[in-house]
Amino acid sequence: MKLYYQLGDGSLAARMILHEGGIVLDSDKLDIFGKRTASGADIRTLSPFGVTPALKIADGVILTQPIAILLHCAHISGVAAFTPAEGTVQHARLLEALGFVGNLHRAMELLSGPLIDDDKSANIVLMSESRTALSQGVHRALHRIETMLPEGDGYWLGDYTPADAYLYTVLLWIPGLNWDLPQAIDLSPYVRTMSIMNRVAARPSTRDVLELEGA
Repeated sequence: MKLYYQLGDGSLAARMILHEGGIVLDSDKLDIFGKRTASGADIRTLSPFGVTPALKIADGVILTQPIAILLHCAHISGVAAFTPAEGTVQHARLLEALGFVGNLHRAMELLSGPLIDDDKSANIVLMSESRTALSQGVHRALHRIETMLPEGDGYWLGDYTPADAYLYTVLLWIPGLNWDLPQAIDLSPYVRTMSIMNRVAARPSTRDVLELEGA
């Protein structure tokens, strides 16, 4: 199994999940400018659409969808709380939680993408309004997650699960989005979300993985 990644992308959550089970992934870092990995391989020949993270799980078998990668890593981690039995409420809740974070991930991708001024009028007001609307999509996704989270000192589903790792990873991207927004995304109103964020950040495995990736 081998992970192709860029610093700070969804690979972080995959590593966090495996690290909880004592598994360190073989990995190859992508040079985003040259589209080649540190080993010299062309990512476009390895990963569908040339995207990362990409997890090679067998010859000719590459996963690129974050939730698929995380669930596969959860399965091989050996951590019982990461793989509740299919057909149970806990399994359904885990899939639901991952889906909510996936919605947030998608909203942030839309916000981070380039905005094209089709009429080439350099209409800064229009660009600002577009980014504001996309920011509201991020806030809607954050609000939905906030309402799903429990009060208190636990994790999303009680035990630490891939949903917490995925949420932590996605929230790390907020400062990078904020630098050119008309109004920065403020996470402080999302008290339960930030509680989960801080709890995950304090885990030894999280600190180890951040050091491993050089984040």
